[in-house]
Amino acid sequence: MTEANLTRVQALSTDFTSANFTGSCLEDWNINSSTKLDDVICDYIYLRQGQQECRPSNGNFALAEFTKLFQKAQETVDLIFNNGIDWQAFLTSFQKLQVECGGEELTIQAIENKNDSAFVIRVNVPADANKAEVEKYLKREYGLALVALEEKYQLQLQGKDEQIDIYRKQSTDLTEIVKLLAGRATYDLRNSQIGGSLINAETVNTDEIGGNIHNNNA
Repeated sequence: MTEANLTRVQALSTDFTSANFTGSCLEDWNINSSTKLDDVICDYIYLRQGQQECRPSNGNFALAEFTKLFQKAQETVDLIFNNGIDWQAFLTSFQKLQVECGGEELTIQAIENKNDSAFVIRVNVPADANKAEVEKYLKREYGLALVALEEKYQLQLQGKDEQIDIYRKQSTDLTEIVKLLAGRATYDLRNSQIGGSLINAETVNTDEIGGNIHNNNA
């Protein structure tokens, strides 16, 4: 697999045991918890074609680091928001899902900014979970929370549509999710990856945040 172009490859349940991925491009590849990455050999990879977005940014992967980075321990559900996202509404719906699932482990694995106000939120779910139902529930509760917040915005901003639009655009900013998550013990941003760098959540300066958020502990 050295220097292979695996862009958008479907590698569900594929056995890559002992494969050499050094220099390969893994842009938007699709793997699942059954994809085997045991004993993979890899110095570095690219996340975009044309040898762009090298990982790691400096040096080479340590032994087994590639596997730890890409192995999916659980099944995931990808939630796509094409027209921006209100983080408060999302967190409200996500917390309701956690209660509905009765303590089952549900965590946010990654938040990706796809540009043009599009976001993808990847949620870890138990292997036996009905992913279609999880997605349906979250989208429904998100819509309900959004309506409630719109009413709140109307009251707070005295019905001025232009101000509401500005408020919503600000809520789409990735810094807002950090501010909201920082006040909830449910989420641990320590060792999370923001803008390609590992950080300590206690020392984050929100004006330095950009790119995607990955929860490596999820």
